Amino acid sequence: MEELRALIEQAFPTPDQRASTVARILTEKWFYTYGIPKRIHSDQGRSFEGDLLKRLCQMYGIEKSRTTPYHPEGPFSRDTAQEP
Repeated sequence: MEELRALIEQAFPTPDQRASTVARILTEKWFYTYGIPKRIHSDQGRSFEGDLLKRLCQMYGIEKSRTTPYHPEGPFSRDTAQEP
């Protein structure tokens, strides 16, 4: 996960990629440490596209956006974030 305004990057180990695991990591790790984001941007991974994450975003007032899957030149890619 990245916080582009502050250039924060953080990886969290997970036992799987289920939506429930992603939701738990977001709320317990990211939101607790860095606060509620205004937007979550993903590459349309299954764990980010289901009803659970949709409801989580609605509950916290988070805008959800996405890019083309497996497209490294997307507007929010890690390489783009590191450009001066």
